[in-house]
Amino acid sequence: MDQDEAVCVLKAKRADLMGEIARLKDDVAALDRAIVILSGDTASSAPVRRRRAAGSGVLADIFGRNELKTLVLKSVREHGDDGVSVPAIADEVLLAKELPPDMSPVRKAIESHISAHLSSLKTKGILTNGTQDVDGRSTYTLVRSP
Repeated sequence: MDQDEAVCVLKAKRADLMGEIARLKDDVAALDRAIVILSGDTASSAPVRRRRAAGSGVLADIFGRNELKTLVLKSVREHGDDGVSVPAIADEVLLAKELPPDMSPVRKAIESHISAHLSSLKTKGILTNGTQDVDGRSTYTLVRSP
């Protein structure tokens, strides 16, 4: 295994661990809330976890500020009138970040953020739904000005 492959594997493992840590923190927070509710004691020793600060999620360790949004727009532009689906954009994003395409928790988070960003752009009138791809998934294209 050469150095580039080793770095890629280490990045993938780190991303998986960060996803697992985030899920475990969420599980602990849910247990803490249940303890507070069931005990009826609002001054319980179980701390109530506050919402995460913006940009502190699992993907914050992988992407810089607005980097994912930039990669999404680049992908939509490159596909032009053919349109592109969320999974196809996720494949391109993972490739651009040199992450393996089978990173399930990270891929789900990336696809979720891509979908939210595309919906936002569609609401703003920047994107429109294209046709469906071969797997029956919606594609997105840029709105062309007349």
